[in-house]
Amino acid sequence: MSLKKLYELPRKKYKSLLLKIEDLDVPVRIFKEPRRNIRASLNKNYASLRLPLMLSKRAEEEQLDRFYDWLKNKVLVKDRFRRQFI
Repeated sequence: MSLKKLYELPRKKYKSLLLKIEDLDVPVRIFKEPRRNIRASLNKNYASLRLPLMLSKRAEEEQLDRFYDWLKNKVLVKDRFRRQFI
């Protein structure tokens, strides 16, 4: 096996969803990657949630609920995010 193959990191994989927040459809990408923390962000094209690989199902569901509430608050309260997904 070559050294290049030993040090290559696996490609980041994600799941794409479309969340409906009132009358808006917000594209979401959920990444599961080797990390210790959880990060949510909102960019020009989609919202993203980055989760650790070793997170339990229950904790993952809790984080998804928390992410949905955060996203709903951002999109509905801040007009610039709302215009982004019309």
